[in-house]
Amino acid sequence: MQYSDGLTIEQLQNGFLLRINNKNLFDFLWVKFAKDFGHERFMTNVSVNSSDYRIHIRDLEAHVLDLDLERIPPHSLNQYV
Repeated sequence: MQYSDGLTIEQLQNGFLLRINNKNLFDFLWVKFAKDFGHERFMTNVSVNSSDYRIHIRDLEAHVLDLDLERIPPHSLNQYV
């Protein structure tokens, strides 16, 4: 699902893959999900050998991700794109 201009979210069997198109947005989202939302122990940077930046969040239920995303309106991410 295309969440904003710079963020696409794919649902996987064991969580979600956040595909991010630039480093500034990646850094913002890493802090947001890891620190602000408390998901750091579920997160892995899987950007190696890819053309974009990627965060894998494992073992996170869809409704939890939905609640987190409600606190990050898509238009607010445009400042990082």
